[in-house]
Amino acid sequence: MKKTFLLGISVGILAGCAGREPVLEPTTTPWDASFNCEQLMLAHDDAINRAVAKQQLQQNKNNGDVALGIAGAVLFWPALFFIDTKNAEGIEAQNLMARASSLRSLAVSKECDLMAWKPMPELRTAQTAVADDKADSDAP
Repeated sequence: MKKTFLLGISVGILAGCAGREPVLEPTTTPWDASFNCEQLMLAHDDAINRAVAKQQLQQNKNNGDVALGIAGAVLFWPALFFIDTKNAEGIEAQNLMARASSLRSLAVSKECDLMAWKPMPELRTAQTAVADDKADSDAP
């Protein structure tokens, strides 16, 4: 009984180590409205750059999780507890893209010239990855 309890506690602690919670930034801030067009563009570009970096980090983590899953299934099952299931970077990247979109909308309302602005990239989420893989497998 005591061993089962300790095993349960150990499993719970290890499962809690599987990733971190996302830290979300506000999509809009009170001072956004006071930004001029150049400041809006700089904030927009910064949000996009950070979103793309976080998305790349998440993709790298996903690749590592696949390797851990294979190792856990074949060799050492406790490795499965270290798979990052929380997708913190992916969620933060989506949040930053929402901020960039909000800044772009504000710039449109201020009639800023958007020609010099970075285009909004399409981030690859878990859902789009599954849809892309399904489309690839359906292709002749």
